[in-house]
Amino acid sequence: MPPLSRLAPLPLITLVMACAEPPAPRDSGPSNDDTSAEADPWPDPAELPDAELSVVSEDGALLLSGATITVETAAAGLDSPRWVTLTLTNRGDEALALSDAGAWLSGEGFTWATPPPDTLPPAQSARVSLTVNGLAATEETEWRGALTIPGLSAPFELGLVATVPRPLRLVVAIEGGGTLTSDDYGATWAELPPFEGAEEAQRGTLAWGNGRFLRTFADGGDWSDPGVYATSALGEDWTISLASDEFWPSECAYGLGLFACARSDALSWSATGGAIVHEQTAWRDMLIGLIFDGEQFVGVGRAGRIVTSDDGLAWDTEVNYEEEDYLCDVAYGDGLWVAVGGNNRQLVLVSDDRFATWTAQELTAGSYYSLASVAYTDGIWLISGNGGSAQTLWSSADALTWSTVTTPSWTTYELLGVAAGWFFSTVNPRGVGGELYRSRDGLSWETVHTRADGLDLHAFAAEDR
Repeated sequence: MPPLSRLAPLPLITLVMACAEPPAPRDSGPSNDDTSAEADPWPDPAELPDAELSVVSEDGALLLSGATITVETAAAGLDSPRWVTLTLTNRGDEALALSDAGAWLSGEGFTWATPPPDTLPPAQSARVSLTVNGLAATEETEWRGALTIPGLSAPFELGLVATVPRPLRLVVAIEGGGTLTSDDYGATWAELPPFEGAEEAQRGTLAWGNGRFLRTFADGGDWSDPGVYATSALGEDWTISLASDEFWPSECAYGLGLFACARSDALSWSATGGAIVHEQTAWRDMLIGLIFDGEQFVGVGRAGRIVTSDDGLAWDTEVNYEEEDYLCDVAYGDGLWVAVGGNNRQLVLVSDDRFATWTAQELTAGSYYSLASVAYTDGIWLISGNGGSAQTLWSSADALTWSTVTTPSWTTYELLGVAAGWFFSTVNPRGVGGELYRSRDGLSWETVHTRADGLDLHAFAAEDR
């Protein structure tokens, strides 16, 4: 790092901080007055700043009084703190009495994660950290404050600004082209009418990536009807994508800079969702579920088919569990991949190596029994099934030991997805209309939207920024 004398003063410091825990303070000891852990963390410059105290940001910039630190938090309503870490060094010959840390901060939004010491001896340094969290915000906002360092011969103050982006937008696709949107993590929903070109929409999917939602559906109720693709920034105004008439997609996901969709046995893809490229079918078993696990796409389907792709353009590996079993959905969480399905039974496959190997478990068996969907968030696995009076919800902390979730008899819950620590599911009684639910733990559910027109709620996605 260059000497402090060569660093230009920064009037505005913009820090977009990571979600990781702040580094341990350099002065680790039983009391705030213990500053002996490490002296001056920077090489002694030829010319010290003309001040008793130097304040250096985590990226090595010298901050002068009057500078402003700006932090962008996670989206409003998310519990994801950001940190600002500063190193204070006493450049004088006498100890600095810095007084109570409570006198340092004013304004709103910022609190101490690692407070300053009460005193700072000569030639010693202390690392301090501030934290700011957008959890309490319900809309896009800005918090302003100041950090004033007491005990100095000349006033020293840094401006603090936290910008909180709007909440993440949640979107649910309705059979027939309608849309639900929510800006409070599913507590309330606004309903939008069908958009042009989607009036016959059936069997829909939703995915979010590259700053937009991608929505797909079959253009009609016949099995052979072609798939239609559309994009929208916020789930409100949809634009039909350019795509040749091919079989409809069963699931889409975003990763590696593109949208990938499982279409019959093959892949379709697009960088923006505006124009779709179709891989030619090879007449293999149909794929039903698809995810991006942070590194690769993983798909599952009929005849126990399991496939992976490291580019979203073609399948790289393929294995089969048992031909008589369908695999209907797949999810990733806590280092585990979980696929669910079955044929006259409810089947769970659990793997810690992306299905190179797996453990299979049958939860229950019966005519037409199977599992339809799986989701994971905050240490909880949840799966939903179907098949007459079969148990429709199961919960687990480790994906190996499953407990039933009490639900009304003959009611089929369909897991739609997760967002901001919430599970979302729907109940779609045939010809009655859809009800939308959310739950923190998968055990207690609250109704957040009800429809009465006989149209199903059939896909869900949330922004991720």
